[in-house]
Amino acid sequence: MHARSFAGSGGLMDVPVPSYIKADDSLFSTWGACMMALIKHGKFVTLQRGESLPLSDCEIGLLIDGGLYAMCLAGHDDSRKMMAHFFCRGELFIASAGENLDMDLIAHCRSSCLVLPATEFSEFAEEFSGAPRLVGTIETWLTKQFLEALQKSNAKDIDKIQSILAILASHPTATDTKLGREIEASKQLIRELAGVQKRSSSRAFRTLEESGLVSFYGYKRLFFTGQTNA
Repeated sequence: MHARSFAGSGGLMDVPVPSYIKADDSLFSTWGACMMALIKHGKFVTLQRGESLPLSDCEIGLLIDGGLYAMCLAGHDDSRKMMAHFFCRGELFIASAGENLDMDLIAHCRSSCLVLPATEFSEFAEEFSGAPRLVGTIETWLTKQFLEALQKSNAKDIDKIQSILAILASHPTATDTKLGREIEASKQLIRELAGVQKRSSSRAFRTLEESGLVSFYGYKRLFFTGQTNA
């Protein structure tokens, strides 16, 4: 992971505005001021594939490009994790949302983020009065993503894997081809994102391949023809 002080917009002002910001009139009307304060006090961080992004309390991140897996515990099972969300360009993230949701953020591919350090939060809040509302809104949205993922964790393993494939295929890092949506991911990674054991995942992958929903080429390349979440 590489971090440096951030100066200038570098094209950041054209990142998409998250839907939960658009839905909040107060935050949406001051979004430009929020971005300017984030840029002024934030640091630019680059992650390589598979690298983790450590965040502490009072730190806010903005994904500029690439993708980040948000991994969290699957309910009360300390031995199993699942993907709560797959962050896209323009989405905001924090380290945790309440007492029950602590996330590990892992880069899907080479990714860049703007991170507001905890040491800069007070200065950021002084310039952007909506800072507490912003943090609360992100927490509420992340909690919703977690609860939806937790609900899906009770599904059959094949359905959990198919759901992860649909999410990956819907992400901007996937590309359209004649064979379907091309995704860079291994079977092992997909199994880990779905929180599925190796033995049952092998059966699920075989069934999905036989049905024509997915085809694997090499170790980290696959094509998905099923319905995406777009």
